Amino acid sequence: MHIEGFARVSNRGQVTIPIAVRKILGISTPSHVYFLRDDDSEPARIMMVSPSAAALFMAQRRFEMIARRAGVHTPHHVNVLIRELRKYNRGAARNASAAEVESPADNEISDGDGLLA
Repeated sequence: MHIEGFARVSNRGQVTIPIAVRKILGISTPSHVYFLRDDDSEPARIMMVSPSAAALFMAQRRFEMIARRAGVHTPHHVNVLIRELRKYNRGAARNASAAEVESPADNEISDGDGLLA
């Protein structure tokens, strides 16, 4: 980790974001930035991120909460879950293609006596 710039905090709590940092984060005006607290580090850190990075971070946290509730706690659990989902998807795809073979296609039109393709 290295310093990309520094800024002074005004008496109103305002900070001018250095140009180098704005370029790295893709920040232009008008724009928003998010300040995220990294609770996993000791001591805790505050990170300034772009809105897209904040959205990704929040989605990751949400997935982690869902995984914990589902009992997925380790990379091994994730791999097992992925294998099970792949098996399920392959089975669903096979069942769908078998159903398509057994029934007429949606674009076929009945003429009363038979089917016209």
